[in-house]
Amino acid sequence: LVKKVAANISIPFTVGGGINELKDVDRLLSAGADKVSINSAALRNPSLIEEIAKNFGSQVCVVAIDANYENGDWICYLNGGRIP
Repeated sequence: LVKKVAANISIPFTVGGGINELKDVDRLLSAGADKVSINSAALRNPSLIEEIAKNFGSQVCVVAIDANYENGDWICYLNGGRIP
C-alpha cells in the first residue's frame, strides 16, 4: 500500500501503525514513506525514538500521543486509544 501511495502522490506523507522496531521503519521508508509516526512503541520503548533519529535522521520520526483528560489528569493511551 505504501508503494502505491508513494507512486500516486507528489507530497510528503507519514505512515503509522505497527511500527515497533528499526526494521519496520526501514521497510516503510524503502517503500516510499517520508516519515513514520509512532505511538504505542514510543511509550513502551522510548529509546526507539532516539534509535530512529540516529539511524534515519530526526526528521523521520513523529511521535503521536493518544491522550484523554480524565479526573483532572492527562492519561496516555496505547493501541489506538484502547488501553490506558
